[in-house]
Amino acid sequence: MTLSHNAAILSSLSYDADEQPDGSTHGIVLEDAHYYVSENSPDKAIVANVDGYCYFAFAGSEADVSDWMQNFDPRTEPVYDDDGNSCDAREGFVRAYNAPFKEEAEGALRGCAATCDNPEECVVLTGHSQGGSIANLAAIRFHDLSPYVITFGQAGSVHEPCPQINSEKYYRYINSILDGDELEHDPVPFAPMVGSSFQGYMIIVSPMSDAVASYGLDADVDMTNFHINVFPFQAHRLDEGDYGYLQRMDAIMSHNHYPVPSDGWKIGEPCSDEGECISGRCDNNVCENAMGTCEPCDEDSDFFQENAVRASVLEWIFWLTMVVTVCGTVIAFQDVARDIWTGAVSLKRRTVSVAMKTQTVFQAVVIGGSGAVMVTWMKPFHLFSLHTRTQEGNALI
Repeated sequence: MTLSHNAAILSSLSYDADEQPDGSTHGIVLEDAHYYVSENSPDKAIVANVDGYCYFAFAGSEADVSDWMQNFDPRTEPVYDDDGNSCDAREGFVRAYNAPFKEEAEGALRGCAATCDNPEECVVLTGHSQGGSIANLAAIRFHDLSPYVITFGQAGSVHEPCPQINSEKYYRYINSILDGDELEHDPVPFAPMVGSSFQGYMIIVSPMSDAVASYGLDADVDMTNFHINVFPFQAHRLDEGDYGYLQRMDAIMSHNHYPVPSDGWKIGEPCSDEGECISGRCDNNVCENAMGTCEPCDEDSDFFQENAVRASVLEWIFWLTMVVTVCGTVIAFQDVARDIWTGAVSLKRRTVSVAMKTQTVFQAVVIGGSGAVMVTWMKPFHLFSLHTRTQEGNALI
């Protein structure tokens, strides 16, 4: 978790690269630090060695119209590594990366990596907001160094597929704040970036917990469950009050609980999605115990889960009844038709036979229709199948 904490600090310092901060205010020391500020744009960055790791930190968007226009540019531009392999990325973020100091900064990072015992384990690319998006595509440029990518409130910037990005070393943090009884999340990571994808581990940080909720490697997450903090945009702040990304990382580190739990939050803590809870159950915006056999239902979702298996069995029974009913109906119709047309029996017997078998057909249709109605009614339960929280474990860095 130390790498992530230091990455948050470097991401914050990068906003003040023009003041050349030394990191002492955050309890770290920047060795061999290089500060980069563009004269023609608000782009800033820092390259520095901290505790033997080489960080390349990119500043996020400033209060500049042209800077924000870069964020919303939907066009695509390839980004190449040194071997000529490329991945498509959003053009606005590519322009931000291609700042006038790009080549000098890349040279400084490679120079720092050359001093490491293992250059493939010492490079960290990081940033907040737009800076995180730039760090994402910078991973393509430094593919040969297999960098760690640690971002905070990042919008998607690279299109799939992109084998140049090592998802196993990619960590995307998403902040959340408590608004009354409702947990709200940083809106930027959920912004619809056309054709842009996310890689790595999606990690939610909580205002109430010393743990985090990791959704596993390259997880396909249903974003519709998450509540978004649109105004006043507090959940997206990097270094502010007691709710910024940096403050969340400070709080987690202060617990001295290592390794940091990454499988969700404790019972009773606020949530908006079941994946945020260690139990895998989020009811009424609170992490609850997993459903037990003797626990009363407290809402519809519990009822669906509790009865899913039973409903599935009943559905199979009704489908079997339908098959038997249909077969019986076909046979009965065949018998009626044969008795009418063969003339093999007397009129009286034929009339009685037809009446009885017509009644049988009617009963079969009624039973079959009832079965169909029941199957239709039970169908929703089958869709809410029982599930447990499964994810690849990972040690946060």
